[in-house]
Amino acid sequence: MGQQITTQRTEVPAVPGRTLATIRVYRTAGGQLVADGDPRAAFLAYPVGEPIADADAAAYEQLVAPAPRRTTKAAPKPTDKAASKPGDK
Repeated sequence: MGQQITTQRTEVPAVPGRTLATIRVYRTAGGQLVADGDPRAAFLAYPVGEPIADADAAAYEQLVAPAPRRTTKAAPKPTDKAASKPGDK
């Protein structure tokens, strides 16, 4: 009937020291890398499994790095001022 179209996916060989995308990464109109779901995303820069270019490696690491944990302790709870003091009656 018609022409049959076949596609071939070329697997990218793993290169030691090369980072592969673990999330879909987009580029904004201004060229900044953003994570999947960011409203500023203009087009797909790196699908999952695609090697990250050396020029974008630092920006990619910022996207996938876990958020820093809070190191400060919460302030102590204030004492109940309505509680009676031992000497009050």
